[in-house]
Amino acid sequence: MSKVILIVDDNESLGVTMKKILEMKGHQAIFVDSGYEAIDTIKENDSIDAVFLDIKMPGINGVDVLREILKIREDLPVIMMTAYAVEDLIKESRLLGAYGVLTKPLDFDKIFTIIETTTQNNPGEILIVDDDESIRKTFQKILTSRGYKVIVAKSGEEALSVANFSTDIAFIDMRLPKMNGFETLIALRKKFHDLAIILLTGYYNEFSDLVRSSLKESAKTYFEKPIDMIKIFHTIDEIMSEKK
Repeated sequence: MSKVILIVDDNESLGVTMKKILEMKGHQAIFVDSGYEAIDTIKENDSIDAVFLDIKMPGINGVDVLREILKIREDLPVIMMTAYAVEDLIKESRLLGAYGVLTKPLDFDKIFTIIETTTQNNPGEILIVDDDESIRKTFQKILTSRGYKVIVAKSGEEALSVANFSTDIAFIDMRLPKMNGFETLIALRKKFHDLAIILLTGYYNEFSDLVRSSLKESAKTYFEKPIDMIKIFHTIDEIMSEKK
């Protein structure tokens, strides 16, 4: 299905090439070479399905553009692009809710896959268990934009009260108040045998033993924060395919 894709990069050669390749695949592509123009384009065009945004640009950098775009359309998938080792900006992008980060030179097969997955409608229910409100909101915003029903909990106890037999996947932070992530996993597993559980942690060194124990107790996998949503969606797609 044809999609409307916005490309934002101060490298005109790359932008024009990317536009041509996407159009050859049947998509409508819009190329702009500045962050300010990108913001104006989003304001004027509500049909855009996804944005590929360079991180390091003159005038206004990609992270600040991302922040403004999400104020206008908080559910719009924005994929950051970079040719530089700008770990601080990459981390900030992910915390703000970027869909993912691609490194240059670009892999167009990966780009085509991302375009397909960002615009899929995926019925299913996902539980997010994290005491960090910003993490819960970011997950909820991005997953909802892909058609998932999302329920959230800020503790293991709350997770046990909101989870149900329709819940397909649970993302559980390891560092929770009272019940930690491992204890929450065990309690959920007793009630919901078919629930796919994925662990999250920003403190792997502190929780490495519990992460390993959780994996032995049938957790699917774990992700370290800040979260790479491209990897998250790849895992979700695999799990949902297994459930069909």
